[in-house]
Formats: sequence, structure tokens, C-alpha cells
Amino acid sequence: MLNVKLFYDFICPFSYVCKSIFDKLSKEYPLKIEYYTKELHVDIPKEGIRTTDLFTVLPNYNSILKILGNIGNNYGIKINDVKMKYNTKSALILSKLAKKYNKESEYINLVYQMMFEHLDNISNIDNIQKIFDALGMPDNFSDDEVKKCYVDYSNDASYAMDVNVTGVPFVIIDDKIKIQGLREEKFYVQKIQECLNNSDRITSMRTENNFKLVRN
Repeated sequence: MLNVKLFYDFICPFSYVCKSIFDKLSKEYPLKIEYYTKELHVDIPKEGIRTTDLFTVLPNYNSILKILGNIGNNYGIKINDVKMKYNTKSALILSKLAKKYNKESEYINLVYQMMFEHLDNISNIDNIQKIFDALGMPDNFSDDEVKKCYVDYSNDASYAMDVNVTGVPFVIIDDKIKIQGLREEKFYVQKIQECLNNSDRITSMRTENNFKLVRN
């Protein structure tokens, strides 16, 4: 299995598309995908902020969403014209609880769907509880569970600093290849194949050396 680490934030539509690409690739290649949270805008209030106020440096944000939406159609996801962005901290922390129940990937997809398709407030715990219900997970989070999840969330932030993550999506393949930002599927495929081919060569060399040792 080839290890893939994917850093994401629910606020980022590029991360949504990136995950959808790797959802597809994980069915075609032997990938073990690990998800790491990276909160980009910690200062957003729970009631949200208008995208026009948040992304003053991206006056063409609506056009970007349309482009990403067209790409997303190829992977079965929908990205609508998002007018509000919400604080993602609680949703990110609770992704660690979903991981405990082996539902992390499904949970991430549903939160993204809530954010970019249904345009709902993902900082609202009632909305997150609906996702837990939909996935058959207990929705009565204890304080101890949330505290443990917060530790995991904080560990992700520390690890992101260690590997110099400045934005998302950020992908690390085979602990060697680091990819900042969203790329085309064929680019990821190329890097995956390079790593798999290198792994096959190493395995072949080890087998050959072991054979020589046996013969000697």
C-alpha cells in the first residue's frame, strides 16, 4: 500500500475537489489515505462571514467556484455559489471522532456537501449531529471524547508546521513527494505511479539479493 497524507480544511473548495480525486484514485491504486486537518481562518465567527468580506484578495471567487464546480461534476460532487463561509473548527475536531468509528472519509464528504452543496452552517453542532446520525454514529459527544479529539486536531496543526504546510490542499505521497495546491488527476497519477514503480524496483532488488545469498 502507498501512503498518502491529505491536509484539508472544510472552508476550501480546492480541498473538496482534491479529496474527490483521491476518492477515485483509491479505487484504482493501492492507496492508504490519511487525513490531516489544517484550519485556515481561525477568526471566522460561528455565524459566518460573507465570502466577499473574507476573500477581498479573490474578487473572482465566484468564477473560481464555477470552474471547480465543473471539475467536481467529473467526480460526482457539486459546488454551488457559496455566499457565506463558516468557522470550521468544531467540524474539523469532530472528524477525529468520526475516525474512531472508521467513518472519517464519509464524514468529511458529508460536511463538504453540507458546506458547498446545501450551503448550511457547518459550525452549527446540530448540523454536525445530523451527519453523525446519517452515518450511524452516536451523536451525544462527551466532554472527554471532544477533548481527545481536540488533542488530535492540535497534533495535526503541529505536524502541518513540521512539514511546512502553508495552505490546503497539501498532499504527501509515500512520505517523499509533497504537492501544494490542487492539481489535475493525471499529475497525481504520475506521482503515484512513480512511487509504485520505485517500490517495485526496491522489492525486486531485495528479492534478487536474497536469492544470491541463498545460492551462496
